[in-house]
Amino acid sequence: MGITQGHGGFVQVSSEQGKGAAFSIHVPADEGAAIPVFSPPPGPALEGQGESVLFVDDEPGVRKVVARVLERLNFNPMLAASAADALRFVEAHRSELKVIITDMNMPQMDGLAFVRAVRALLPTTPVIVASGHLEDRVAAELRTHGVTRTLSKPFPPDVLAAALRAALATQTE
Repeated sequence: MGITQGHGGFVQVSSEQGKGAAFSIHVPADEGAAIPVFSPPPGPALEGQGESVLFVDDEPGVRKVVARVLERLNFNPMLAASAADALRFVEAHRSELKVIITDMNMPQMDGLAFVRAVRALLPTTPVIVASGHLEDRVAAELRTHGVTRTLSKPFPPDVLAAALRAALATQTE
């Protein structure tokens, strides 16, 4: 739904009891227009210098796309498929990490539990949370752990770049 609306479209649902439901996705066509894979972020150019960014998400496709964007921004993407894998990675590579981006909804250990555990290891490393929906109480607790940036899923590359720019700026202040 979010992707469809992001492209100016809508979803139509029809349902008949005992027969099921049909979903129709409508997006406007723009013949001849190329769909950009990556557009540079607005504002000052963000060009990483090989900094390591840990991205945690249980969806392989999401990890793959974000890794490509991070590489194009000249960051060193480090990927984890679960919070448990990410914690092991943080313990082994804590001095290398400049920013951590984590999904909120993951099996076994959710993003909030992951952030709590990360803060014990890396109290000042910027953490960005990605979520389709963030409850007010969870957002409030994340703020108590120093998480001030969130990405609303699905997020375009320029929004990711802007969040990274802001997170890295806090480290240099």
